Amino acid sequence: MKKIVIILGCILILLIGGFSITKLLDNDNYEPTKDEIKFKTEYESMNNKKWEFEGYKGSYLKINIPDNNLIKYATDKNVLDLVTNGTHVIYFGNAGCNWCRSAVSVLIDAAKSEELEEIYYYDFFTLRDAYEEGSNKELVSLYESLMNEMGDFIDKTFDYESRVAGKKRLSAPTVVIVSSGKVVDLHYKTVDSHIDYNKDLKANEKQELKDKYLDMFKKLIYACDGGC
Repeated sequence: MKKIVIILGCILILLIGGFSITKLLDNDNYEPTKDEIKFKTEYESMNNKKWEFEGYKGSYLKINIPDNNLIKYATDKNVLDLVTNGTHVIYFGNAGCNWCRSAVSVLIDAAKSEELEEIYYYDFFTLRDAYEEGSNKELVSLYESLMNEMGDFIDKTFDYESRVAGKKRLSAPTVVIVSSGKVVDLHYKTVDSHIDYNKDLKANEKQELKDKYLDMFKKLIYACDGGC
């Protein structure tokens, strides 16, 4: 009985210190959430499959997503609320994007090293297509609202479909830091030296990207519950 009390006391101390029960579990015994399973399946199902676009060809990079990947799916219904409320890391990407496939494992590793609880994931390709085609007023409005909230963090380059100069365009992968309901940082692509779409990041490039994400995480400021 004394041992049980001691163990329970240790767990309580860890919880008070901000750790979750899942952090106490060995990875071999971890039970992934439905979203984590969905994300792992979605990304790994593309491993080594072929892609072709406008005369260009290649293969999707082979990646392994951990069971405990921290991913929680965002949707069309809640993504704008996530960008305008609370404190979150939001990853905008797509499983069929090799830039994303290079970045996502680095992002997960960085988040776990900082003991973050979750990464919100939003596959925005359907949303962007709707905006560029003008095919759905609600999605067009959502896209424009997201662009507005991300503000100066997104460069005004041009719309790749219409080639209109000065228009903002959300590209993948994009990692957004929302702190107390405000976008405080954003990182687009991987690193400058990573220029081959069909090749994964080199070891030094992975470390460079991880350092970038870790630096971004410093801007996560959580509101105090019941006072500070």
